[in-house]
Amino acid sequence: MHAGAAGVLGVLTLAMPAPEAAAAVAALSRRLRLRLAEEDAWRPGLHFGRSGAVWALYDAAAALDDAGLARYAVRAASLLPTDHPSPDVTHGLAGCGMAVLRVALRSGDPALRQRAATTFQNLHDARSYLDGHPQWPTPRTFDSGLAGANHFGFAHGIAGIGTALLHAGRALDRPDWTATVHEVARALYEHADVDGDTAWWPTLRGDPGTVRPRRPYWCSGSSGIGSFLVRYWHATGDPKALDLARGAAAAVHRTRWQSGPVPCHGLPGDGEFLLDMADLTGDDRYHRWARDLAACLEIRAVGRSGRLLVPDAQAGFSPTFLGGTAGVVAFLLRLRHGHPRLWMPDDAPRLAVRDGTAMKEERAVSEAAPPTTGGKDHVLRR
Repeated sequence: MHAGAAGVLGVLTLAMPAPEAAAAVAALSRRLRLRLAEEDAWRPGLHFGRSGAVWALYDAAAALDDAGLARYAVRAASLLPTDHPSPDVTHGLAGCGMAVLRVALRSGDPALRQRAATTFQNLHDARSYLDGHPQWPTPRTFDSGLAGANHFGFAHGIAGIGTALLHAGRALDRPDWTATVHEVARALYEHADVDGDTAWWPTLRGDPGTVRPRRPYWCSGSSGIGSFLVRYWHATGDPKALDLARGAAAAVHRTRWQSGPVPCHGLPGDGEFLLDMADLTGDDRYHRWARDLAACLEIRAVGRSGRLLVPDAQAGFSPTFLGGTAGVVAFLLRLRHGHPRLWMPDDAPRLAVRDGTAMKEERAVSEAAPPTTGGKDHVLRR
């Protein structure tokens, strides 16, 4: 999904029911299905694995009313791994679990629902503790460019994993998982660097110096962490989460003229967070701020073959989601039409409407309980 057909397919599906979009969705779905059939092993990640492809195909099947494609997507979801050394959203189990759970809930397939539960249980069990707070570092022995990575952010760290466990805990009624989500929130509270009305975080666990240079981004900065915090607040009513989410939103808006043009670490991803804030808090200020970010993209746009395109960070024109045109279009479509955020399970059954009472009670119990580790580093698994 990061740089391939799945990300483009997800955005084209959003553009339906325009006739030209429907034809493109059908053609690209066929191509993606053929491509998946050529592979013997699938990596789990949502953005760099095959989970995003499965998610995109199921959503396309629903939009096209294609029962055969929907059945294929359910079968494909059952082939994704339930355990893996990488725990994060983009490359690992958290993203995989989100995709499998989405397809399971929408299809009503009980075996796939159990498979999602197994994936999230493995993710939950993979946590360890540092200074009394949960962490999911990528093992140093894993053959990956992320080996040893231990992040706070959404793409590779506890904000993304916390978001995945928050949704899974609510959908599958697992208070043990949501108790860990409360611990994730407290870790982000403790490590926040509040500067006036803005909130920032270090990139790396155990390295406070990585709070600079300031990063407002989705992948490893304020907008990704804020995306978790505002959802956590919406589920629990915890005012600290909302305060810091507001600080993250101010950080994103304040740095808009210095931010890049791509969703991973730039304006479209940051704008998606501001739309989250508008949707979940009901405060229209954040929608206005998102329009300000769209204006920054408009200023960068150039004419190419009769179209306005926003160049990427290398002044090129990639069609991809995290690094190019598809991600820009996803943000602009949402800004205009108000659809749910792509690649987030916010509109899944059992998650769309909830007053948060149960999680508020769980949070109160969690805060009253003694620390899991007594403040010492502790490994539960791996």
